[in-house]
Amino acid sequence: MATLTHIAHESLSLPHHEVDWEDISGSYQHLHIKVAARSDDTTGGTSYLSQFNLRFGNSSVDEGTNYSDTYMGAYSSDSALTGRSTGLNHIQRLWMPSSSASGGTFGNMEMWIPNYTSSHWKTVHIIGAADTWSDSTYEWGYIHLAGVWRSTSAITHIQFEMYGGFDFVANSTFDLYGIAGAA
Repeated sequence: MATLTHIAHESLSLPHHEVDWEDISGSYQHLHIKVAARSDDTTGGTSYLSQFNLRFGNSSVDEGTNYSDTYMGAYSSDSALTGRSTGLNHIQRLWMPSSSASGGTFGNMEMWIPNYTSSHWKTVHIIGAADTWSDSTYEWGYIHLAGVWRSTSAITHIQFEMYGGFDFVANSTFDLYGIAGAA
């Protein structure tokens, strides 16, 4: 039977540009992450939806062009989007409401990282939703993506970094779980 163990929790008391988890134990088979976040981006327009980026590493974060992602999503009036990016220095398109969005809502996201200690490239499966309560083209957003970190090293470091020099607002939360006993 699979066991879910809470490994780390970060709840921001002040705005911050990034969240880092270091020295992640290799004693689990898979990792699961839950995020509830909002940004302090106040530029309006398309920034009713903000994004943050994801990086992995082993002892330090890999900022090289070793990431790829394939995504499908939608926002507002059924504006669908799909695509693939490669040669990135992070996994992108992790959406959340910005401070330009009304209602004080936080976006929600779940991430699954199977076999994070294997000697193969690492994958992450991400599903996220953000409701902005705005009357603009960017009223809401939904994103579903698969990302790849092209490394055979075990993941011992995970970093979430805000896009565009903005910050995660206070009360944004990040939770990391280890899964053992699963196939």
